[in-house]
Amino acid sequence: MQKERLIPLIVACALFMENMDSTVIATSLPAIAADIGTSPLTLKLAITSYLLSLAVFIPASGWTADRFGARAVFSIAIGVFMV
Repeated sequence: MQKERLIPLIVACALFMENMDSTVIATSLPAIAADIGTSPLTLKLAITSYLLSLAVFIPASGWTADRFGARAVFSIAIGVFMV
């Protein structure tokens, strides 16, 4: 596969995974609450924490990409996401 097609495909897959991750968290919250025996409203803190971490790390990742290179930061971010 040509490099001109591979890079946009990788970035599109990463964006898809991030959107799917957000959707899965919101959709599965009632089931998670039922499994651990608590109210879904109690677990709203989990979603709030997740969104707050996104709000903090998105600007920080831009600064980090400027400093260390977009390719390295993107690779590390995907690795951390998969863990």
